[in-house]
Amino acid sequence: MLHGSITRGASESFPRTLALHGGGSSTRQGFQPLLTSLAERGHSCAAFDFSGHGESSGDLADSSLSHRAEQALAVVEHLRMRRPVSMIASSMGGHVACTLIDSLAPTALVLYCPAAYEQAAQNLAFGPAFRQVIRATTSFAARQPLMLSSDSAEGCLWCVARRTRSYPRRSNASTSHAHGRHRASR
Repeated sequence: MLHGSITRGASESFPRTLALHGGGSSTRQGFQPLLTSLAERGHSCAAFDFSGHGESSGDLADSSLSHRAEQALAVVEHLRMRRPVSMIASSMGGHVACTLIDSLAPTALVLYCPAAYEQAAQNLAFGPAFRQVIRATTSFAARQPLMLSSDSAEGCLWCVARRTRSYPRRSNASTSHAHGRHRASR
């Protein structure tokens, strides 16, 4: 059973944004400060724990990237979220969000440090075979088709990439738009 929460904004009764957390030990709670901030600005958001994470039941080893996409669609249907559904996602959740572009037609897609996996990993249960495939991939080109799942997608894609070196207190973010790339700094 999946567990989740809705953070309601004053102007929207039904959530229009879905947050998808990453793998490892992450849960929907990692998004709560952001979702609270969006609710304070009138935007209702939904978040849930993928199977095997947080408060949701299930065993992580029995899940896969495809199962995660199915879970996200089940949450959208259960909550009767009207399309287009905006998405906020991190890490593995970013990959899942990209596989849902055609299904959910997001007007906004915000990815924090998104993962990108090749097609061979999509249906593998999380475990040794999955790890072997993702570690054997040495080319971003092999991962790209799933990250950019739809040539017909319109709008903006904001991608916030984590940097490995340290920066001064002001933050830097990379942004990628559907028809070109540029670097934005705050």
